[in-house]
Amino acid sequence: MSVLALFVGSVYLVPRIEFRFAKAKAQKELLSGKTADQIAYKNAELNSIPQFPPKKIVPSIDYTNTIWLTQPGCDFGFPADRFTRDSQTNRQNVELHGAKYRMLVHPGSEPDEWETAMQFVNETNLFEFSRRAFNTTKDDIDRAPNKYALQRCLFMLQAKAMLAAVGYTDSCIEFDRGDLKGFIIGDPQRRKYVYIRVYYSGGRKYIDISVIQEKHIQLSDLEQLISTIKARYSN
Repeated sequence: MSVLALFVGSVYLVPRIEFRFAKAKAQKELLSGKTADQIAYKNAELNSIPQFPPKKIVPSIDYTNTIWLTQPGCDFGFPADRFTRDSQTNRQNVELHGAKYRMLVHPGSEPDEWETAMQFVNETNLFEFSRRAFNTTKDDIDRAPNKYALQRCLFMLQAKAMLAAVGYTDSCIEFDRGDLKGFIIGDPQRRKYVYIRVYYSGGRKYIDISVIQEKHIQLSDLEQLISTIKARYSN
């Protein structure tokens, strides 16, 4: 689904009927056409919010031997004494191997893909928009004071479903490193794959880091990884 389709669909999802019935219909529309298991998962997804307050992470980037991976507008560095590039040439700017896990680094959505969506909720920063989406729940439908607020709520719930990676219902931890912010999505105790979404360039862009466990890791391993990321912006 495109962001434009998300925008248009959310605006017209709220029927022009008595407001008290619009909320009930909106709840139903969110779950229409789904099996019982899908409904249970969707409810869990829409009602889950990131851990609060954000996890503070102190940068640890005073190392000199660095592996750089190029992403749109920024090169990201990782300690060369902990990681090696993939042996395949076409994956050397994407995949790194460590002692306990390997990781895939790939760009997220471009800011202009979400521009129309962010304008609808008066937001200009992609990180703040994502944060608002993740913190919106189905309960906000009942709290909406008018149809416009209801439209915005439904819109953010649909954006949340698009932005949430696999494992979001297990755990979502917001982190703040000062220069970098983002979310750790998934529980390494429950899933082999965990995702780190890192927002950079003042929160206007993000990368996704897929962490694939080779040996058992803990949340502290992911926090250590985040602490060592270098960001070198392109001119």
